[in-house]
Amino acid sequence: MYRNTEDNSVPLRIDVTATGGDLVVPQTVTIPAGAASFVFDVGVVDNLVRDGDREAGLSLAADAFAAANASLEVRDDETSALIVS
Repeated sequence: MYRNTEDNSVPLRIDVTATGGDLVVPQTVTIPAGAASFVFDVGVVDNLVRDGDREAGLSLAADAFAAANASLEVRDDETSALIVS
């Protein structure tokens, strides 16, 4: 994420919200003073159930800035297996 302001002299606290798709994100992140951007991890809970791909959303909000939203597709990593004995 990045901020598009010329004045980066103060830290910028950003609220992070995830919806659907079992995303794991921090509740807040901070772009440090003097920096224009910051990278943070987005994790996915592995539920060990074959339930197909699903949509998820990510929202970022900070005071005096327009909210930013992104849509993500969380791919299911479980597969079907046919066992013959």
